This record gives sequence, C-alpha cells and structure tokens, in this order.
Amino acid sequence: MSLTGSRWLVTLASVALLVFLGCVTVSPAGSTAPSSLVSLGPTFSVAPSPPSVASLPVLPTPTQRTAGPTPTAQTTAAPTAQPTDAATPTPAVTDTSTPTAAPPTATEGLPSTPATDGPSLTPSPDGSQELDPSLEGTFGSTDLAAGFTPDPFTASLTSGGSVDASYLGGGCTGFAAVAPDYEVTYTSGTSKLLRFYFDTEEDTTLLINTPSGEWVCDDDTYFPDPSIDFQDPATGVYDIWVGSFTEGTSHSGTLSVTEQSSNHP
Repeated sequence: MSLTGSRWLVTLASVALLVFLGCVTVSPAGSTAPSSLVSLGPTFSVAPSPPSVASLPVLPTPTQRTAGPTPTAQTTAAPTAQPTDAATPTPAVTDTSTPTAAPPTATEGLPSTPATDGPSLTPSPDGSQELDPSLEGTFGSTDLAAGFTPDPFTASLTSGGSVDASYLGGGCTGFAAVAPDYEVTYTSGTSKLLRFYFDTEEDTTLLINTPSGEWVCDDDTYFPDPSIDFQDPATGVYDIWVGSFTEGTSHSGTLSVTEQSSNHP
C-alpha cells in the first residue's frame, strides 16, 4: 500500500471516531448543505464532561428490615383443683326392709351345759380319755379346816366311768369318770392325819389328785374298800375319783373324810 492510501485510511478512522463522538455530522446526498463531506470547523464540539461524583445525588441507603421480636410462647399452667377440707358426705343407705326374726336353732332355749345324772366323758387330744382335775366335782364339793366337825365328813356318790386309770401308773387302777366325783378344799392345822376312804359292798378303787398335782391311788387297804392317808396334810384342793374294776359298771357308796385314825371302813 502506498503512503497516500495509508493516510486515507487514518483519515477515515479519525472521521469515524469524530462521528461517533458527535463532533462531526454527515449530510445525506442531495442536501443543500455545503458540498464538503467533512466539516472540521465550528461544528466541532466537545461532549460535556460527566458529572462529578460529588454533584451526584446521594441516594438513601436502604435499611435492612429486621424481623420483629420472636414471640415467646407462654406456658400457662392448667388450673389445679383446690382441695376442700371436708369430703362430700355420702348419703347413708337406709334399710327400709322389715326385719325378720331369725329362725330358732335346735339348741335355742336349752341350757348351755346340759345337766347329767352321772360323770361326763371328755376325749383327750390323742383320742383317749383322761382324768381332768380342772373340772368341778360331779357329786359336789366342800371346804374343811383342821379340827372340822362332824368327823368323819361324809358324802354319797357312785363309782365308775369310762377312763382306764392305769395310764397314771403307780398302782392306779379301775375305771373312773373324766371329772372328779368329789372335791375337798382343806385348810391344814395341828392335825397330823387326813384320811379318805370309800365304803361300799363292791370292790372299788380310790384315786386322788393332791394340791401339789401328785396322783395317789389305792385298792384294798380295808378289803374290799380303798383308803388313802396323808400325813401332815397340805392346804389346798383334793380331787377325788372312785373307780370300778369293770368298765361300764357303777357302785353306790359313801365317801368319808376324817382326821381320826380310828375311823375307817
């Protein structure tokens, strides 16, 4: 390319820049404007300077919207029932039915302890029967003190029973009742002897439980009648049984208590 062509290209580029900046205007063909294609004279104008930063309006800085306070959930305690001092009374149920008398039992009107004409029988825990000093005398009881009168003291009774007295040992024999036949409460004194004997036509035995709980028995001291002597007798209760040699048999006779050695069957 020649030097002239290069200059021409530079000129075109400069014109294009000026046109772009608005410093030069290009008139269309056929216009009445001067024929010169490019006007470099008074039409040249400098574009206004951009406003300075200081002259620009200050826009308000948008404030950050803050969320309002988070509502705090309030826990409301459920109301508690107020205790009352007095419980609500429960109405009593009134029985309006007409009371009826209970039917009489088979034992109504009967004595609590049936009367017996003879000795009673009480089974022991092992099924057998034993003499029981804790029971009352079947034919009675009496209180005697040393020097008593009349002497001898006598009482009528009947021998026999279903208890085999041999279980007592010590020579005790015969069949007697569970309860004592007679009971003597004796108060000792100057007398040195206290004798018990039974007088009958049949052969009988005599069994006595002393105040100390000792058993003393006899068969034929005055054959066929039994007799028991106590030297320096103790004060207390003497429970007396009269036995028969055969079970189920009974013999009537007289029990005697004396302090005189001359008295015997």
